[in-house]
Amino acid sequence: VVWIKSATDPQWTEVPFQMENWECSYWVAAGRPMGNAPLDSTQRQLCWQEFTTTFNLKTADGTSVGNLTHSDIQKTILFLPSCEYHEPIGVTGGLNSGILAKVPLLVN
Repeated sequence: VVWIKSATDPQWTEVPFQMENWECSYWVAAGRPMGNAPLDSTQRQLCWQEFTTTFNLKTADGTSVGNLTHSDIQKTILFLPSCEYHEPIGVTGGLNSGILAKVPLLVN
């Protein structure tokens, strides 16, 4: 898990400014302030777009998460993409979340 969006955020106040080897260029230009007050909502949205581009965050259909609206990404858990094999750990049934079930279920 790389980021969790819990609610709609029209002012883009819940965005990361730095993580691992990445820092938002607008946040750096503002002098790396504590909190997000020195950045306006447009700059915070651009930080979100930089973040999603840097970490290659996309929806299941390949759309960049950075191009989605604040209401599109509410209540969302974002995972880093991986090309490594992952052992199936999910349970049978429920919505498809991309996690394979350990025990598949055959249906009519």
